Amino acid sequence: MKSQSNEYPSVIQKLDNNTFAFNYNIVESKDEEDNITYTYDQVIVNSSSVDKDDIIRNTIIENFDINQQLKLVNDYFAYSMGILSDEIYAKRYRDFLEFRSVMKEKILDLVIL
Repeated sequence: MKSQSNEYPSVIQKLDNNTFAFNYNIVESKDEEDNITYTYDQVIVNSSSVDKDDIIRNTIIENFDINQQLKLVNDYFAYSMGILSDEIYAKRYRDFLEFRSVMKEKILDLVIL
């Protein structure tokens, strides 16, 4: 989800004992009065302790819910088996895997736990 703040957000923000926020894609902007605002993507992780796998899983699910992921996989396999003929099914799955790979790398670079 998109969030906004007047202060630079920490990458991992503890919200309460069982909830953390992972903040990424942080962009600074100024308005006409030179007030600074930070806009960023935020993923909520519900866990008493947070680790990189939790963040990766929740970030992927925030962008592709489980049903969407299953559809991508099923469509890809149907295309691979010749049941579906449009190459768009392979492209969509490759795009998802690329997104997953990029996000995993970004999270591993950003998060120090």
